[in-house]
Parts: sequence; C-alpha cells; structure tokens
Amino acid sequence: RNTMNYILAINLLISVSFYETLNAASHSRIVNGLSAKPNQFPWQVSMMACQARYLACSTCGGSIISPYFILTAAHCIDDKDMFDVWMGSISQFTPKQRYKSTKKILHSDWDPKTLENDVGLIKLSQAIQETPEVQIIKLVSKDVGTLNGQLVTASGFGKIGYQKSSSTTLNFIDLKIISNKDCYRYYGGISQHKLCATATDPTQTVCHGDSGGPLVMIQGSDYVQVGVISFTFSECKEGYPTGYARVSSY
Repeated sequence: RNTMNYILAINLLISVSFYETLNAASHSRIVNGLSAKPNQFPWQVSMMACQARYLACSTCGGSIISPYFILTAAHCIDDKDMFDVWMGSISQFTPKQRYKSTKKILHSDWDPKTLENDVGLIKLSQAIQETPEVQIIKLVSKDVGTLNGQLVTASGFGKIGYQKSSSTTLNFIDLKIISNKDCYRYYGGISQHKLCATATDPTQTVCHGDSGGPLVMIQGSDYVQVGVISFTFSECKEGYPTGYARVSSY
C-alpha cells in the first residue's frame, strides 16, 4: 500500500511538460487557492528541471535558503541534469532574477519508492542578489517538535486541479499540520522525516507542479520553512492531507 500511494504521488506532483506550462491560463492557481501579492513570498522560486539527453523537462518549486542554494524535493531533480531557476516575481515567466545550474545534491538516503528523505539542493552558478522581491527563507530549528496543530502556508505555481492547466501566477493556501498518526490513515507508513497538513478550507490542496515548494510558518516576526512539498492524494483530490519532507529532520 505504501509503495503504491507514494508512486502515485511522484507521478502526480512532478509537473506537466514545458509546453503545457507555457500554454497555461493566466488565472490558474493552486487548487482553489489565493493569489499571492508582490513580495509576499520572496523566497519562492520556479524551476525548470531537464534531462539534457532527452530534452525532457518538468517544472517544480523551490525556496532560496542561502545566496547559492535552492532547497527543493529530491524527486524533482533525481533524474535531471540541467536547471533553470526563476525568482523575484509572482508572474512565473517574468522573473526579476534567473539562474542556470548543472549542480545538484540529493539526500544520501533518498528513497524514490517511499519518498523518504525527499529533499535536494540546487547550487546556483552565482550568488543571488537580495532585493525586496528576492529573499532568503530561514529554516526551522531541529528542536521545534512535531508542530501538530500549527498553522502553515504552502505556495506554488502548480495546477488548479487534476488534468487542468498550470498557473502562471503564484498562489497559496493555508493549512494546519496534523499528527503522523492521523496521516497514516491515508498513506500508510509516515516516518518521523515527513509531516502532513490539511487545508483550512477543505476545497483547497496542492497539485502538479507545486512539488519542491516551501511550507512555511510564522515564528516571532519572521517566516521559517518547516516543510518541502512532497506528495498528495491521487488526482489532487481536495479534503485529503498533503505530505511534506520535514525540514527539522535535516
């Protein structure tokens, strides 16, 4: 059961082709999500990940965690070797800054069958330029605990629904973290390196193309990243928990 659900998750959350993305409707968004305002999520990136040999590309999200590094999901970059990273705009195809890279780092214990340790890094060819539109997101501390019941926010340029178009503008949804025990009912084994969350509006969820994007919460006066979008229920069905790599595990 676990393997089947996680394989479905990989197929569902890795983005649509570049052709589909370019032809997406401008009003598209995360399933029933809200449109982001300029500079609301300045750490958000959109990434085109490609296999040079086959000219096969897909899109994923990511977050800026240092001047040279982008945090994303391992399943977004596992079989890819060229990366085009866009940032600084809520409009996907008019980025304020753009960087190319061929350098990736996968977690040493990444398991594509179970999505265990679904985290990876892209090293940029040069340092980002911090501006009001482009900012580094802090990572939550390792001793933060389970965060059960914590309100969080996910953002991305993913599809508005199963077999629907991707978004050309950044969108977001608010969620609440649930216990791994509660998440077990939907996905089977949920290790301590994963966390799950349900949307505060049950008609909302993340979908294709949102993978690798950040799950954040407010801590004091700052936002910190607590998760990396990893998996969801088949066909991006609303009302089900979505799964994330737990940042505090790393």
